[in-house]
Amino acid sequence: MDSFHKPSALSFDGNTSENWRRFKQQFQIYLVASGCEDKDDPIKIAILLNFAGEDAIEVFNTFEFSAGDDKKLDKVIEQFERYCNPRKNVVFERYQFWKITQRDSETVDQFVTRLKNKVKSCEYTSVDDMVRDKFVFSIQDLTVKERLLREEKLTLEKAISMARAAEASKEQIKVMNARAQSSEANQSVNVLRYDANQGKGQIGSRREKTKSEKCGFCGMVHALRSCPAFGKTCNYCKTGHFERVCRAKQRQRDSRPREVNVLGEFEDGEVSEDDLLTFSVESNNEGSSKNDWHVQLKFGKTDLNFKLDTGADCNVISQSSFEQLSLTNTRIFKNKSKLKMFNGQLELVKRVYSLEVDPPKIETEFSDVFEGLGEIKDVQYQIKIDPVSIPVVHPPRRVPMALRKPLEEELRRMEKLGVIEKKNEPTAWVHSLVIARKANNKIRVCMDPSDLNKVVMREHFPMQTVEEVVSRMPNAKVFSVLDANHGFWQVKLANESSNLATFNTPFGRYSYKRLPFGIASAPEVFQSIMSNMFSDIEGVEVIVDDLVVWGEDVTKHDERLRLVLERCRDKKP
Repeated sequence: MDSFHKPSALSFDGNTSENWRRFKQQFQIYLVASGCEDKDDPIKIAILLNFAGEDAIEVFNTFEFSAGDDKKLDKVIEQFERYCNPRKNVVFERYQFWKITQRDSETVDQFVTRLKNKVKSCEYTSVDDMVRDKFVFSIQDLTVKERLLREEKLTLEKAISMARAAEASKEQIKVMNARAQSSEANQSVNVLRYDANQGKGQIGSRREKTKSEKCGFCGMVHALRSCPAFGKTCNYCKTGHFERVCRAKQRQRDSRPREVNVLGEFEDGEVSEDDLLTFSVESNNEGSSKNDWHVQLKFGKTDLNFKLDTGADCNVISQSSFEQLSLTNTRIFKNKSKLKMFNGQLELVKRVYSLEVDPPKIETEFSDVFEGLGEIKDVQYQIKIDPVSIPVVHPPRRVPMALRKPLEEELRRMEKLGVIEKKNEPTAWVHSLVIARKANNKIRVCMDPSDLNKVVMREHFPMQTVEEVVSRMPNAKVFSVLDANHGFWQVKLANESSNLATFNTPFGRYSYKRLPFGIASAPEVFQSIMSNMFSDIEGVEVIVDDLVVWGEDVTKHDERLRLVLERCRDKKP
C-alpha cells in the first residue's frame, strides 16, 4: 500500500466544498488501487479518517448517527457531504469569479481552466460569454488584450485561440533568440592567412577556396554569387569592389615588394563598407559621466571634446561641432553608408532625454477621496422581499479552531468600519456565516443569504458587457481605471433591511449596516447607483465597482478625470 499515492489531508480552509470533492475522489481512487475496496466498512472508515487528518476527526466526532450508521461508509460520507457542502451563495461565487486575475507565471490554458472551474458555481445562463468577458478583462498581456478588443464578434474559443498563438510565438522567439546568441558567441574564428599576392609565381593559388575565407571583392565571407560588392564602385580605382580591399590602393601605400604574413580575426556577418559599425552616438549638453573616455583634440585653432570608441569603424561628428571648426573651404559629400550597432540592429542616430516623473498631483489634490471606506451621500437601499415569504433562521455553523481568532479580529474590524453591528434583539431572519480565505492569507467574512435571495425582489438593472463599453470608446487613447473600495459597502442599508441581513457567528449575531456581498440584487443596485452618479460626465464607463475614464488625448482625459473625482468628493457625506 505504501507504494500508492495517498490522499492529502482534508482542509476546511477556503472552499470546503471543492476541498471535499478532491479528497473524496482521491480516497476512492486509493481504495481501488490499493485493493481495499472489498474490505469491511469500518476498515475503510478508519482509512478515510486517517488520511483526512485531525481536523476531520474532530468534525466526525460532532456527527450524530442513528444506531449503527457510524460503521457504514456511505453514511459517514453523507455526513461529510452535508458539512462541507452548505447552501451555496451564488452571488458571492460570482463575486469571487469576477475578482480572478491571471497570475504572473500562469499560462493561457491554466488561466482558462481556472475560470471555467470557478464559473460552474456561478449559475450563469451564458457561461461562455461570462468566461470570455472575464478572460479579456484579466489577461496580463496588454498587446493580446488590445487585439481581442479589436474583434467585433469575439467568441470565447476565438479569444483563447488568439491568446494561445501569441503565447506560443513569444516562447518560440525566446528559443530562436537564445540559439542565435549562442551561435554568435561560438562563431568567432581565428584564421591564419598567408598573403602570397606580393610574390611572383604565387598569383592564382591552386588552393581551393574554403568557407572561412574572405571574398577579395568585399572583404566578407558569403555564399557563392552573393557578393555585396557586385556592381559597386571603388572610391579609389573605380572598379567592382570595395575600397577597403582595393589592391591598387594597397600597392600605392607600399610599393616595396615583400611578402606579408597576416594574422586576422574574422567573424561571420562582418560589416561591409556600406555598413559601418558604431557603438554609440550621443548628444550630451550637461557634461559626461566620470566613467566615459573623453579627450580634447585640436583642429587648427579649435579644441573639440571627443568620446573615444576603440571598437567603432567610423568617426562621427555633430553638425554643431562641425560648424565650430569653420571649415569654409571644405565640401561635404553625401554618403550612403549606414550606421549599425554592434548587435546588427538598424538604429540610426537618436537623441535620448532623461525625464524625472513626479507622482500624479491629482492624487494629492483629491487625497480625501481615496481615504477610508467611503460612503455615498443621500443613498440608502431597502431590500424588498415578497410580503408572503416565510423567514428562515439558521443555527451557527462550526468554525475550525484555527479560524476563530482571525474571524473575531475581522468582525471587530468590520464593526469598527461601521459595516456591521452586534445584534442583541430578536430578528426574523438569521443567515449562516461564510468564511473564505483571501490570496493574502487573510479571511473574508460574508453571510449566506440563499433563503433570502429566493424572495428578494430585484430591480433588474441592465449590466454592462465588454462589447457595449468598447463600442462607446472608438477614439480612446488615454485611460484611467478607478476601483471603488469595497464597492457594495459604500451603500447604506435602511434600518428595516439591516434586520434582514443578520447572520450567526460563534460570538453572537451581527447585522449588516451596509449593502452586503451575496444579496441577489446587490450588483444591479450598485450598477444603477454608479451609473446615475456619472451619467452626465462624458468619457466615463461604469462596470459595477470599476470606473473607466478615457479620452482622445491626455488633456481631455485629465479634464474628465478631474470631473469624476470632484463628483466623488461631492458625494461624500
